[in-house]
Amino acid sequence: MHEDSRSISGKDNVIYFDGWDGLGATTVLRNVAQRLAVAVEPHAGLRFDRIIHIDCSKWESKRAVQRAIAEQLKLPDEVMEMLDQQDEEDDYHGLEQGSRAEVPQVVREIYQSIQNSRFLVIFFNGSNEEIDLTNLGFHLYSSNKVLWTFQGSLRLMSKKKIDGAMKTTTGTVFAPSPDKVCQDHAMLDFANIGVVQIIPPIPSENIFRHYDELRVLKLSCCSLSLSLPFLCCRNLRFLWLDQCQDIVLRNDGAAEKEKIHQCFERLWVFDVRYTRCERSLLSAPILDLMTQLRELIVVGGQGWDIGQLRGRLPNIRKLRVSKSTIRCSSSSWLLEKDLFSRMNKMELLEFSGNRIMSGMTSLPMASNRLLETITMNEGCAGLGHILLRGCSKLKNVLLGGSFIGLNSIDISGTAVKMLDLSAVSALILDELIALDCDKLCAILWPPEEKRRNFLSKLRIDTTMESSTNATSGSSWSSLLARYNWYISLNDARLLQSLVPFKSGTKEERIIKSSGQVGLEYLQKQQQLPEISNPSVCVEVAITLKNHMRHISEGDDDDAPTITETWPCPHAPNLNPEHCYMYIQDQPVRNRLPKRARSEFISTGITVPDMICDNTSILHVHDSKSITRVPGPAPPVEGARWNALKWCRVERCPSLDCVFTCPSGSNDMIMFTYLATLWSSQLLKVHCIWDVSRPSSVDFYSFQMLKFVHLDLCPRLTHMLPLSSKTHVLLPLYATVIHETCLGSLETLEILWCGNLRAVFPLDTYTEGIESCQDQQQQHKGIIVKFPHLKRIHLHELPMLQGICGSGRIYAPELESIKIRGCWSLMCLPILDKNKVECDCEKEWWDRLQWDRMDINHRPSLYKPIHPRYYKKTFLRGSLLR
Repeated sequence: MHEDSRSISGKDNVIYFDGWDGLGATTVLRNVAQRLAVAVEPHAGLRFDRIIHIDCSKWESKRAVQRAIAEQLKLPDEVMEMLDQQDEEDDYHGLEQGSRAEVPQVVREIYQSIQNSRFLVIFFNGSNEEIDLTNLGFHLYSSNKVLWTFQGSLRLMSKKKIDGAMKTTTGTVFAPSPDKVCQDHAMLDFANIGVVQIIPPIPSENIFRHYDELRVLKLSCCSLSLSLPFLCCRNLRFLWLDQCQDIVLRNDGAAEKEKIHQCFERLWVFDVRYTRCERSLLSAPILDLMTQLRELIVVGGQGWDIGQLRGRLPNIRKLRVSKSTIRCSSSSWLLEKDLFSRMNKMELLEFSGNRIMSGMTSLPMASNRLLETITMNEGCAGLGHILLRGCSKLKNVLLGGSFIGLNSIDISGTAVKMLDLSAVSALILDELIALDCDKLCAILWPPEEKRRNFLSKLRIDTTMESSTNATSGSSWSSLLARYNWYISLNDARLLQSLVPFKSGTKEERIIKSSGQVGLEYLQKQQQLPEISNPSVCVEVAITLKNHMRHISEGDDDDAPTITETWPCPHAPNLNPEHCYMYIQDQPVRNRLPKRARSEFISTGITVPDMICDNTSILHVHDSKSITRVPGPAPPVEGARWNALKWCRVERCPSLDCVFTCPSGSNDMIMFTYLATLWSSQLLKVHCIWDVSRPSSVDFYSFQMLKFVHLDLCPRLTHMLPLSSKTHVLLPLYATVIHETCLGSLETLEILWCGNLRAVFPLDTYTEGIESCQDQQQQHKGIIVKFPHLKRIHLHELPMLQGICGSGRIYAPELESIKIRGCWSLMCLPILDKNKVECDCEKEWWDRLQWDRMDINHRPSLYKPIHPRYYKKTFLRGSLLR
């Protein structure tokens, strides 16, 4: 430990202390740390600026070691936030704790925190391999030291395994001689512990007569046909029977009954392994005596009636039943439901490798408030349902092996973060219910050959805080309980867990997304689409509330509104194959150090491409943080949304663009069935569709789009660019007409978009033309045809030059047009019939430009209607008296 200036090797500064085959190692290292911390004038070589004590004897991962170091160094909250964010990402990717590696940004923070100080690290390593602390930010050159040991005071590794786990990072291995144990350290006195293991074939009845203080007793391979020799042990706390035979319980006398009562009443742990005592020591009368029992272990039981547990063992903490054949006398469903009803203090349940013979179809653990872990890692034959609803502290559900007959799993109201079914074989599992699971981040499904291709019932809700506090959320869940597929999420990353069902999913989907504020409007204003047979409904959305209603007259205290708008068309009706999904996005907290922020940039909500490809209704609203509409994660750039029929995006102030279109090859078909688009109050959006190359959009895209409404998008410059290269030329009085992909458009309504230049601008790239002026001149010779356009409403668009920019439009079916405040718009559509009403300001009408050479573009084809008071009336005279 003393400083040696002749050696600055990092390896020489790492010292491993093995203790006495592991015994006393942690005690010695802890004392070393205490003595150095309180030493007034330590030796020059033992002076350290920092003594960093890292106790990871209960091993989790290298990430956990890194977190312990950060806590010891008291690093800023921003650094801890980095660890939290990476843990959260790993949670949603289903990465198990033991596989979580160091966070590089935190390594740099640790290094910078200790780089100018001399330190001693005391490390209790609970893993099975040596950990190189240089990878965690410690520079181990010069005079810095590391003193460490394996697995703390309860080491289970043999010396041979220890030697095999050692790498090349440790320079010194220190193991003191056993002769010095009693001289330097107080040893544990086994004589007074009260632990006895007996392995005779037939123990004597009086063998334990003088063992009044015996606490722990293990009987192995004994025949207990004559008597139970441990009944005289009044202070017995731990009784272990392993492969014992011929157990006979005699209680024919008052004295014998008193011995039985005193022995079993004080037991804390009862461990029975491969011992036939189902009708004796595990019978109901004996179980009634075990009022203080904390742990019951039954391994290899034969025909045990587990129904005898009902109403018993009130203080049990751990119940382990494994590798047993069991039956249940509580054959009725109500009795089976109450099987563990009195075990209100149980924290762990192991029910692994069992075979249920009769009378028990489910594992009912509902509303056990203290249960934290359930283990069934070797399957369970005959179990049909795993019911864990209401176990609010349940964090670990460890399932594995074959579950023949398992049909449903219900983890509603639990604190489970990851439901790992990857090691499970459940060929008839058809239902998964996870309502009110606000901690749920990932579901790992069984391999494809060990599960069904599609679940008939899947209900997931992570938007509620708890089963007791969520009032409106609980009502909402009850309202949607009729849907077999109901998915309501506070984080869309959980949708990645549905990817394994991609091949088996043929249903349409409805995506709904919003911020947290949307939840309060659900009960009052949401209207669910009507369906005749509500079996499944797929929807990723939050509310269908009609927030932006413009009516002709305001309230009593408000001035009348300026204009009316067309109502938003209703969402399509849902058919029985639909599923309902709800995404509640969470604002991303950016509290990272400035030098690390560039590496932690949130891009908004991402959903699997299979969701986007099958979504029919999309509603995104009331999100302050989202920067783009939910879509697939990289490397997929944008989605084609070819099943989308109805889309509403509103009140998302951070949204840059609504849709990012794929930048693929030519002839991309997208938004094939989209009929309604409603975009409202998007303060930062600059376009609706971000298309890098309009010429790559296939002619059959947007063929069903009928209704377009845009309002209050002050930075919007355009909606969708159209290609000026790929078009069909038709003669119309010696004029070239552009046949557009928007052939079904009927209603175009845009209000209060002050920066809008063109709604459907023509592609600015034209081969052989370089200057913007030449491009505009060429576009003036192009007329874009909208064959079914009937209604146009343009309101307060001062920068708008034209619906298609400098190009003109031809609308043969136009019925009405209403324009206010569009002073840069100088041209009306070309018509094919007489007298289309045009509601506009008189000054604007007088400034319009007409093509006198075109008989279909003349003032006589319009019937102008001017408002009686299109300007505010000013007061006459003075207000002064």
